[in-house]
Formats: sequence, C-alpha cells, structure tokens
Amino acid sequence: NTQEWKKYLGDTDSTGKRNWEYFIHSLDQETFAKLIKHTPQEYDLPYEVIACEPYISQPKYKKALEYLVFSKSIEKHTSYYYHWYEDAPEPKPEIAAAIIKARSLFNASNDPFLKQRYGFQLQRLLFQNRQFQESIDLYKKDLSNLTASTSISQRSAGYLSAGYYALKDYSAANLLYARQYRDGVN
Repeated sequence: NTQEWKKYLGDTDSTGKRNWEYFIHSLDQETFAKLIKHTPQEYDLPYEVIACEPYISQPKYKKALEYLVFSKSIEKHTSYYYHWYEDAPEPKPEIAAAIIKARSLFNASNDPFLKQRYGFQLQRLLFQNRQFQESIDLYKKDLSNLTASTSISQRSAGYLSAGYYALKDYSAANLLYARQYRDGVN
C-alpha cells in the first residue's frame, strides 16, 4: 500500500528520505487537515513529514490529503472486526452519515487511484453497517472494474467474500475465499 502511494505521489527517490509509511499510517486526521491548509514547517512535525513537503504542497496531493482526512475520520467505524462466530454489530446512525459522505466522495472523484479508495471505504462502511447486499452490489457494479491499486482490489475482494458469508451464501463465500487463498491474498 505504501509503495502504491509513493508511486501515485510521484516520489522516485530511492534513498528513503521521505517516509511515506510514517506519513500515511502514523499521522492523525487533525494533522492531515492542517496540512491541507498549511505547510509542515508551520507545525512542530517530525522530519518524516517535513521531508514530504515538496510533494504535499502541490494540488494533486491536496486531494490525496483530503482522502486521508476522510479515511482517518471513519477509521473508528471501519477497523472494528468481529469474528465469524459473533453476531454483527447493529447498524449505527453515525455510520449511515459516513456512508452518505463516502458515496458522495466516491461519485465525485475523477482520479482512478482515489476513486478506488473512496469506493473501498464505502464498501467497508456498508459492510460494518450490516448492509451486506449493498456492499456486494457496490463491488460488482463499481469496484471490480477499478484496478489502480492491487492491495485495495484484494482487500475489497475480501469484503465481497465476507458479505456473502454474512448473508449465509457459504458456497459463494467459500469459492471467493479459496481464490483469495490461492492467489496469496491476505
């Protein structure tokens, strides 16, 4: 995932001066929101963030930052995992509001890399809100054709499998899980 971001952002530096993994995975929603409006030097941020500054000050990267702000804002809803033997949590109103926003961002995005990621976040939100069939339909209609990111395609296919499992369509889920296992998808 980090390598995909690095490639998308156009960073060809192989010295490792810019630590995109730290940048993408360690910064919080508030810091990303600040970076949309300001430069890293205006804040007491780690060197890893300041080293990324030549990239994040350009318009293309502002859109990437906006995506990261959104992604971090819904993390509390999408990172919860329940085991197969547990009942899925009940739908929550705050997830429904996030679904509306995710759908709007997904529909508005023209950038294939970001569109796929917004779609994946929408799929995760639908799944966590127990809208399993809608999550499956989104994958079939929109996400299966988006291939800008291999890691997101694989993760999205995992939610497709889990959606079938949640609907007790075990034969479809089993087939998809077997394909993912065969292809080395985690």
